[in-house]
Order: sequence, then structure tokens, then C-alpha cells
Amino acid sequence: MGDFLMCVAQYLIIMVILAAIGCAGGFIGVKLRKSKDAKKAAVKEETVSVEE
Repeated sequence: MGDFLMCVAQYLIIMVILAAIGCAGGFIGVKLRKSKDAKKAAVKEETVSVEE
């Protein structure tokens, strides 16, 4: 019985670690996308003001 519980605990720990890595990747992806969109908007704004 003890071996079974240790096996379940090991899989739960692995699941938590993988979920944390997935969440971190999601947050980093959103942050990078917002940064890229902000830079793109700034460049677009700059070209519009230069044309006028």
C-alpha cells in the first residue's frame, strides 16, 4: 500500500511541475505578445506623424 501511495504522490508532483511550466509559458507568451504589439503600435504611430 505504501508503494502505491508513493507512486501516486510522484505522479502528482510531476503533474504540478508540468502545470507550473505550462502556466509560466503562457504568461511569458502573453507578455512577449503585448510587448511586440506595443512596439508595432509605436512604430506605426511614428510613421503616421512623419507622413503628416
